[in-house]
Amino acid sequence: MNWKLIFLLSLIGAAMGFLTVSTIPWNVEPFFWLAIFVINGFIITSNVPKGKYFAHAWFVSLVSGVWIGLIHGAMHDAYAMNHVEEMARNKDMWWGTSATSMMLMGPVAGALFGLISGLFSMTIGKIRKPNVRKATA
Repeated sequence: MNWKLIFLLSLIGAAMGFLTVSTIPWNVEPFFWLAIFVINGFIITSNVPKGKYFAHAWFVSLVSGVWIGLIHGAMHDAYAMNHVEEMARNKDMWWGTSATSMMLMGPVAGALFGLISGLFSMTIGKIRKPNVRKATA
C-alpha cells in the first residue's frame, strides 16, 4: 500500500470538509465528489500497481471521512448554521445532529463512499493503460 499517496489524496477530503462547512451547499456537493473520485482514480491508476486500485481508493475515502468528521465536529456550530435543512432532516435519524455523531458518521460515510470511489478507480484502470513504475509494496 502506498500510504503516502493515500494520505496526500485524503487531504482533498480535508479541504472538502472545510469547504462544506460554509462554502459548498449540500445540493452541489455530490458534483464535487464525483470530480474528486475521477481525479483520484486517475492519480491512483498512475501510481499504484494494477490490482490495488480499489483498496487505495477505499482507504483514501476512509481517511477523508475521518478528516471530514473531525472538521465538521470541530466546526459544528458553523456547519449547523449553514446547513439548517440538513440538520432538520438528521434530527430524527438515529445518528442525530450532535458534534460527536458528526465525528462518528464521517468515517462511516467515508467507508461507504469508498466503495464507489474504489469502483471508479477500477473502471478507470480498465479503460486506460497507465505506465506504472515499479510498485513500492
